[in-house]
Amino acid sequence: MKAPSYFMKAEIKDFIPFSTDVRYGPLGVILRMVGESPIWYEVEINENTRATKFARRNDKAWSRTE
Repeated sequence: MKAPSYFMKAEIKDFIPFSTDVRYGPLGVILRMVGESPIWYEVEINENTRATKFARRNDKAWSRTE
């Protein structure tokens, strides 16, 4: 099993988050939310190209902050 910090070091092609901040835990990745529905969030995964993906709202790995 890889250490949690592995994912902060691993390069993921075309993944440029809004911010990385260790105050939000060892995987403190902050993504810009651009849309939402009752079941998903639409988030930008690349701040340069504005590419987006969808994350389920009930996924415990995600939380919304203001």
